[in-house]
Amino acid sequence: MIPTLLILSCLELRFAVPYPGFMAQNGFFGFGTSGTIKGRLNMSKDSFSHFDGSGATHMVKIVEKQASHRRAVARGTVAMKAATREAIVSGKASRKGDVIEVARLAGIMASKQTSNLIPLCHQVPLESVELMCGWNGEGEMEWTASVEATWKTGVEMEAMVAVSVATLTVYDMCKAIDRSMEVRNIGLLEKSGGQSGTFVRPDVNAK
Repeated sequence: MIPTLLILSCLELRFAVPYPGFMAQNGFFGFGTSGTIKGRLNMSKDSFSHFDGSGATHMVKIVEKQASHRRAVARGTVAMKAATREAIVSGKASRKGDVIEVARLAGIMASKQTSNLIPLCHQVPLESVELMCGWNGEGEMEWTASVEATWKTGVEMEAMVAVSVATLTVYDMCKAIDRSMEVRNIGLLEKSGGQSGTFVRPDVNAK
């Protein structure tokens, strides 16, 4: 009963929460009882693209954009014990099957579901999804996803979803022998195509 009363009280008061993206210029914003964003928002062309001028959430309009070749490369790693690595390499890590191939398939499948997972992503007709697995100098399993499409919007999220699900699948496959594994370093390495042009992460040697 108490939690319900607290929630209702907060809604009645239209409580305000700090949001770093807007704090620097506009202080705070809050959610009203209607569920729409309330507060002092003065969105400029350099602000978050998924909010309109009034602060309402929307899917970015791409109706007038021209389709072009898009490519994105993302990376994610899994830190694990040396014994876990040896078990994966030897094929003895999981009774569920080949860890690397199951994770690869999971990542490819997930990339095609990105718009169902990330609320404001557009549905993108992917033309190529490649997931490569290796080991870095720190003994971590390293996944790299390369995604391509000829479309009106980029495929950065599809690439990052691919490595996210691949690395999480490795954890699921191997957690019986190593629950201390950590998923790390998920991020975009490079992208090309579209109005924003080419991006290459400055602190890595993107492949």
